[in-house]
Amino acid sequence: MKCLCHLDSRGICVIHNITKSRLIPGFHTTTGFTGKTQWDLPRWDEKIPLTTLDINSEWMEIDPKIKPRPDEPVIHKKFVSNFFGTHLGATLNYLGVDTVIVMGATAGGCVRHSVMDSTGLGFKTIVPEGCVGDRTPGVIEWNIFDMEAKFCDVKTVDEVVEYLLGIDPSVYTKHARALDQK
Repeated sequence: MKCLCHLDSRGICVIHNITKSRLIPGFHTTTGFTGKTQWDLPRWDEKIPLTTLDINSEWMEIDPKIKPRPDEPVIHKKFVSNFFGTHLGATLNYLGVDTVIVMGATAGGCVRHSVMDSTGLGFKTIVPEGCVGDRTPGVIEWNIFDMEAKFCDVKTVDEVVEYLLGIDPSVYTKHARALDQK
């Protein structure tokens, strides 16, 4: 079963569609490991049986309701945080991004660690209410409470939409490169 407790996919879809329509940089992440031997599987597997998370499994696919547009990268991460061991932080800095909106699952794992790393890297970090899931409802509420107290702002979907509509997408920098086609 792919369903997680209290995850409002409508809110995620609304926010995602606004970023797509306004050309605000968006990134998708998923966890996955390759091959039978899964040499890329870190020690995280000692606590959680991740050997079932083959990178090509349907469980690692991005939900079709928020299908990435062609220019939205899908980062296949190997650790809990979207930032640790990936190029995400460097890419956001390169593009001139100063605020990160974190949505998805799980509240006590990937979301929490991504929020902590986002803030630690100097980004303003926002978590939209209802756009975080986990296996157990109490875990969601406790983590949202604690993250808001220490690392991020928790906002309603409407507040996040208002914020996104106020962004001038031309502030994002896509630097010209010598080999880019003119």
